[in-house]
Amino acid sequence: MTTKSDGSPKKLLLKDVLKDPKESFLTQIKEQKAFLVEQPPLLNEAALTRLVSQLVARPVTLKTPLLQLSARKPYDAALGVVDMYMPGRWDATSDLMFMDPIVHPDPNSPGVWTGSAGYIEFKPPSTGTYLMLVNFFGWQVTMSLNGPAGTTTAVSNSNSPTALPMLFSGTAGQGTGFSFACTGLYLGFVQSIQAFQL
Repeated sequence: MTTKSDGSPKKLLLKDVLKDPKESFLTQIKEQKAFLVEQPPLLNEAALTRLVSQLVARPVTLKTPLLQLSARKPYDAALGVVDMYMPGRWDATSDLMFMDPIVHPDPNSPGVWTGSAGYIEFKPPSTGTYLMLVNFFGWQVTMSLNGPAGTTTAVSNSNSPTALPMLFSGTAGQGTGFSFACTGLYLGFVQSIQAFQL
C-alpha cells in the first residue's frame, strides 16, 4: 500500500501499521483529504448556447438552469437528485464527483463490470422540452449519458471542460431517470448536473 503526501509515493509498511494502526491510518486519511483537484471553469454561456443551438438546429437562448446538482448539493427536494454507485471519490471540498472508468474484466461476460456509475432523477415542473447536461472533464475520457432520448456521448481529451447534453420531453411532476458513466484509462471528474427548460 502506498500513500502520497509530497508528490512522491511513500510505502506504508505492514509492520508500521501493526505497531500503531490508528496513527498510520489517520495520517493516511489526513494526507488524502488534503488533496485538491484544480478544475477548469464550466463552459461559458456563449459556448453552451452555441452547443445547444447546434443540437436543436435553431438559435436558442438558455435561461437559468432549473436544477443544478453537484458533490456539494446532490439533492433538490422539488426537482431531483444525483447519486453514484462506487464513486472513485465524492469530494465536497473540490465540489467534484470522481468517476472510475467502466472496465469489463472478462470480455466473455459483458454484463460484468467494475467502475463508477451515476444516476439522476429529475422531476420536470411543467410539461415541455428539457435539456439535461453533465459537465465533466478528464484526460482522454468518454462520458456516456443514458436517458429517455437514448444515449449520448462526449469526449474530454485534455482536461478541458466538456458538456454532455441530452434533449428530452418531460411531463410535469413525472420522474425521469438518467444514468451516466465514463470509459478510458483515467478518472472522469463530474463538476455538475444541470437541467434547463427550452
